[in-house]
Parts: sequence; structure tokens; C-alpha cells
Amino acid sequence: SNSVAAMVQRTGRPARIDSYENSDGQLATRGSAAGLRAAVGAPVIVDGRVWGLAVLGSAETGPMPADTEARISDFAELISTALVAGYRDEQKRQLVAEASQRSNLVDALLEGRSFDAWTLQEVAEYLRLPAGGPFVVIAAEIRPGGSEPLPVIESKLRSLDVYSAWRLLPDWQVGIVHVASQQRLDKIVALVSRMAVDRVGVSARFNDLHETPRALHFAKVTLLGRSDDGSPVAVFDGTILATAALAAPEVMVKSADTALACF
Repeated sequence: SNSVAAMVQRTGRPARIDSYENSDGQLATRGSAAGLRAAVGAPVIVDGRVWGLAVLGSAETGPMPADTEARISDFAELISTALVAGYRDEQKRQLVAEASQRSNLVDALLEGRSFDAWTLQEVAEYLRLPAGGPFVVIAAEIRPGGSEPLPVIESKLRSLDVYSAWRLLPDWQVGIVHVASQQRLDKIVALVSRMAVDRVGVSARFNDLHETPRALHFAKVTLLGRSDDGSPVAVFDGTILATAALAAPEVMVKSADTALACF
């Protein structure tokens, strides 16, 4: 076809038809039937490719003015600018909406909101987490006036092939992190230790995302009770005493009172 649209698509440049009398193709036939005698078109370029066409037709016999290509090209460039701006605005809107949705879902897991097995799997998929564990919860403390303690931690973990979902809270930065093996956990802890500017606690491993709230509690208490070994990161050690102290602190207090009463 030698229509204006076909020529612009082939060349990526403005094109003209000075007479439709000898033109073929469906678009040319329709243009002629509508009374068009000549046409000039220019490409609408988006991301370096022809996205569409701006075209101007004339019902008068004879070629259109010589500067028509320049004028229609200027108009096509305005269309391109508007399209790109609109696309970027929509991208920003979608990114903000996605970030808000991710934050809400991470909050739901940390707070222990009720999910059935199917919904929980959908939540995990949306957060780009495996449906099954093991997982750990990592809690980094934010001191008053402090900044984000583990910036870009999610992307850095992803570079280690570790999936995670993070939430920045007023006093904590909290992450749910998938741990495929002990070796992978060691790499995670090493990375967090290099990045940490303040205290960080790592929970015991767990397999069911329903257990996330308890793991968050473990991570926070582990952080607060970390040993002074020079490392900012404290990892739950899994001992029976530690488990009891974290799972039922009020029982441990009563037990301690009873044990110390004889002294």
C-alpha cells in the first residue's frame, strides 16, 4: 500500500500524497471516497519507535503547502510529549499504589490478621515470597531522629537470590526474609552486619507465615537482649531457656522469683 500511514510506518519519517487518484489500498480508497485529494502525515515517536500517526488531509485539488510536513511534525512531537508524560504519570501512580498495597500486606502478616491457606498463598505471591518457609523476621531499630537503618536492603538481598518483603515503621524497619539454608542465613546476617548502623535482631526460623507476629516478637526481644560481642546483629540462638523467655516471659519472671526467694 502507498497510503500515508504505510509510508510513515515504513520509513519513520513524514510522508505525503499529493493526489489520491492513482493510490491503492484500503485507507487510500476510504480517503478518496471521503473527498480527500491530498494528505500529509508525520510519525508520533514514543521510545524511539513509531507509535502512531498525525495526518492532515485536504479536499482541494493539488499538493498541500511545502511546509505542511514541518507543521504536522511539530504537532506530532507535542502528541509524543503528552503521551510520554501521561505514561510516566501512570507508572508513578501504579508504583505508589503497588507500594501501598505491599505495605498493607506486610502489615497484615506482622499483625497476624486472619488469612486462610489460599489467601495466604496469594499474599505471598504478591509479595514475591515463596509460599513455604523457612523464613526469619529481621527487625532493625530506628533511634529517634534516625534514618532508615537498612536502606535498599530488599534489592541487595535479591542480588543474593534471597526473597524478602520489608516495612518501614516509626520505630522499626522490619523484613520477612526467606531463608533457603543455614548457609544462606549466614550470608544474610553478614550483609545486614555490614549495613547496620544500629541494633538488629533476627528471629528463629519458621515455616508458616501465620507465625510472623511471634517471629517479630522473637526478633525484637533478641535484639534487646543481644550479647555485647561487638556485632550490631543478634540472631536468636534457639536454646530452651531463650525460647521459654521469649514465648512466656511472665512465666519466666515468676519462676525466677520462686527460685531466688530462698536467697
